[in-house]
Amino acid sequence: MYGPQKLSTLSHWYAPHQSLQYIDKALSLYAAYSQATFTNRIHLQLAKGENLVYNGRCKEALRLAEHLLPSVLQQGDSALVSNVYQDLSVFSLVDSNKVQARDYAQLSYRYAPVRNEHKLLALANSYFELGEDAACLRILDTLQTKKMSVVYNVFKLRHYIAVRQNSHNLVMNYADSAYTYLEKMYANTMLEKDRHYAESLRKGTALAQAQAQSSQQFYIIVVLIILVVSVVFVAIMVYNNKKKQQKLAFENTQTKLQYEANLLKESQRMEAERHQLELKHKDVQLDMMRQFLIRKIELFNKFSPSDKSSAKILLEELEWQEIEAFLENAENHFVSKLHKRFPLLDLSDYRFMMLLRLDLPSKSLARILGVNEGTIRHKSYMLKQRLEITDKSVSLRQYLVNLS
Repeated sequence: MYGPQKLSTLSHWYAPHQSLQYIDKALSLYAAYSQATFTNRIHLQLAKGENLVYNGRCKEALRLAEHLLPSVLQQGDSALVSNVYQDLSVFSLVDSNKVQARDYAQLSYRYAPVRNEHKLLALANSYFELGEDAACLRILDTLQTKKMSVVYNVFKLRHYIAVRQNSHNLVMNYADSAYTYLEKMYANTMLEKDRHYAESLRKGTALAQAQAQSSQQFYIIVVLIILVVSVVFVAIMVYNNKKKQQKLAFENTQTKLQYEANLLKESQRMEAERHQLELKHKDVQLDMMRQFLIRKIELFNKFSPSDKSSAKILLEELEWQEIEAFLENAENHFVSKLHKRFPLLDLSDYRFMMLLRLDLPSKSLARILGVNEGTIRHKSYMLKQRLEITDKSVSLRQYLVNLS
């Protein structure tokens, strides 16, 4: 028959209070058993701490593990010390003391006599809970294993980090990978259970056949079969309950992921709309500046009695300053970029390029500068050569419009 410790392990998922009673009974038996080793006693005490957590008594579990620590350290068994620190880390995390959980996880990994993947994974999880994603990822990158439970938890942590960082593509990839390994773990577990149950039934049947000559032996066989079936039934209940909890957690994660993806999509849409409004506003500002200059030309043509073909429309210094300020603000520091990229040009060159950036027609440029359109084209060509713009398919006007 199963002893109290085994019954406690089987029942802590679905009957945590009863499980705690079983573990207390097991501790009483160990106290009366002179052959019980120090290591076994400590592990049983740690098992009680886990049961206290399942019963919502986390602080009691912490006090119990902290009480065990000095004697374990004095014993000098590094593997046992590592296990105590690992349980302290888990209990601290459940108690919402994330910094203490990380510190205990570090000590657990440090005391482990050999590289332990589960302790390393627990350390990575403690960094994740503290929001130290970079440290968590560095640890995960070192985990090279074929153990499906470890790989599943690695992908699960990467998935949670991707959700936190709004990396939508990585979120979906890691979620799919985690779910794939979860299904593999489920299939392998069921296969192993089927083998175990088949072997148990085979042994029970063989025993029944060997002892079928006496009625007393027959009753023993019946009791054995009932016991096996009962254990199988309890194990299946425990496993199905755990599977249901894992599925519910996964569905909750998927729901949260979808919600965060929708938020990200809406944020991107609003950002695109804002960008379009900014572009539209800039276009309106450019058009207003062009209309101002064109209107000035029209007024000049209307009231100037001189030869209009060669007259120069003088812009006042204040007007040039306004044009420069407009391009600086509306066109992402356009004038500053010109001065930084082409520091050897003179003022007339800068102002000529400012008029080109306003995308005024060549005729309007010629009227403002008091030259003909051919001169405008010649000046544009010569200035393009000085600026060393080698692409023949791009005009100086196009280059300035696209200057970034």
